[in-house]
Amino acid sequence: MNKSPFTFDQELALALFRFTLGINFFMHGATRIFGDLSKFVSGTVKGFEKTILPAPLVELYATGLAFTELTLGALLILGLFTRFSLVVGALVMSSLVFGMGLRQEWNTVGSQMIYAICFFLLLFFHAPNRFSLDGLKKQSE
Repeated sequence: MNKSPFTFDQELALALFRFTLGINFFMHGATRIFGDLSKFVSGTVKGFEKTILPAPLVELYATGLAFTELTLGALLILGLFTRFSLVVGALVMSSLVFGMGLRQEWNTVGSQMIYAICFFLLLFFHAPNRFSLDGLKKQSE
């Protein structure tokens, strides 16, 4: 029995929103990893040359970012470990906002804030999560 305060349509809307954000993150990671990861990493390092961040740290971050995006995207698509994925995704967005702030790329920061809002909304309304692997697990308990 569904004890959610949300209607079926609201739960479906949240699931589709989570799924779409998951696809977005998954594709960011996939195109970087299965495209030309070294080009992405070197471009990111070059973009941070005039900041206080040391190149080896930027290189490590950029490499890890691609795999983090792929993993978070897959988890969000499936609705698996959803709360954890949303929290980590929000923290990733915070780090990206910090990086673009260092570069003073305020238009990019604006776009990243839209992602931050998406993570906020999905986490804020996370409770029903019926259409997910987490939801299936919860129903079977």
